[in-house]
Amino acid sequence: MKKNLYWIIVGIIIIAFSGIYAVVNKNISIYDKKIDTTNYVSYPISAENEISQTFISPEDKINGINVKMGVVGNQNNKKIAYKLNDENGKTVASGEATLEKLKSGKFFYMRFDPVENCKGKEYTFVISVEECEPTEQIVIYATPEVDNDKTLKVNENKVDSTMVLRVVNHRFDFETFFVTAIFLIYVVGFISWLSKVFK
Repeated sequence: MKKNLYWIIVGIIIIAFSGIYAVVNKNISIYDKKIDTTNYVSYPISAENEISQTFISPEDKINGINVKMGVVGNQNNKKIAYKLNDENGKTVASGEATLEKLKSGKFFYMRFDPVENCKGKEYTFVISVEECEPTEQIVIYATPEVDNDKTLKVNENKVDSTMVLRVVNHRFDFETFFVTAIFLIYVVGFISWLSKVFK
């Protein structure tokens, strides 16, 4: 009876811990991940310029956007503004960020208040440069692909590329839950086996 109770408690702890751990920032790419990074193209934008990407939301909720970015020059004293517009051009989320923590060539997370009921709807994510030295630029990376559902514009000029952009949804992820639970079951089973061996 005590042994059964022990395993029930262990099972509850595993499920609870896995459930908590599985609530993550889920990143869903809108670009073709099969394209090699060596084929990426870069679009430099300077002060008072902007770049925008239209896409169909793959998620029901959007908590933020991850974009692969870099800088030409010093990343300090640089500031961007960003916004998410719906299909009618209405701004549904916005924010500002400085780039001190940007690791050039890596993804930069731009958070905002959650936007609900997004799946299957068209949105446009706009990045504009607020502060940047005249001789320096902010670089946005893109893949050389053409998709009718996605439109990339640099200063309102359409280009045949797709921004290296990920939609971020802070939610429960079953895959993370499953992997974590299996790992914990393995650890508990291994410790139980060791205790029997050295008993």
